[in-house]
Amino acid sequence: VSVLNKEDFEFSGLTQCSQRGVTYLPVERSWDRLITMCHESEQGESSLIFGYESSLDFAGHAFGVDSDEWRGALAAIDADLSELHDALPDDVVLLVTADHGMVDINIENRFDVVDHPELLDDVVVFAGEARFRHLHTKAGAEIKVAAAWASALGDRAEVRLRENAQDWFGPLDPRVAPRFGDVVVAALGDFGVFHSDQYAIELRMKGFHGSITDVERRIPVLYSN
Repeated sequence: VSVLNKEDFEFSGLTQCSQRGVTYLPVERSWDRLITMCHESEQGESSLIFGYESSLDFAGHAFGVDSDEWRGALAAIDADLSELHDALPDDVVLLVTADHGMVDINIENRFDVVDHPELLDDVVVFAGEARFRHLHTKAGAEIKVAAAWASALGDRAEVRLRENAQDWFGPLDPRVAPRFGDVVVAALGDFGVFHSDQYAIELRMKGFHGSITDVERRIPVLYSN
């Protein structure tokens, strides 16, 4: 089993959680990934190789999914996959998928909580990202906070208490449940919740993901041998 990804990601928290103990092969260019994947697929009696391509995600965040830059990145990946498919040995299966979809958020649909400070009353930690916020509240204040946010956002977001979001997350292990907000705010449509003081960098982005909409959750899978 081996993983092909950027050198910068080798010791990240996500890599260590999901891929520790696996041979990590840093690759930076598409042709290098192609050669390495073909080589690794021929090792041992059987093998499993995981490769990640981040350029499409970066283009979406920077320019949006309705941009020439995003379409150009998609076309380049499509060409790389076609070349990889043709180069792999005949007994190797190629499985291609993504980790999420993406939504462009225009300026008029960006809700900045700095302009609504009353929504941060009783909020101890404002976390998550624009499409899905986690609000950690003072003890016993979660119902009040949820009601205030639901009233302010209306049909632009779905606001739930942590214990009422099990159909999104699945059962939460008690050891990790506190990492989820006491109140969670899932943006709908092309809406987002921002904090221009704490997370100003998000305002420089065009594309976002992380919520519960079909666009973000329904991911295509390509299977080929």
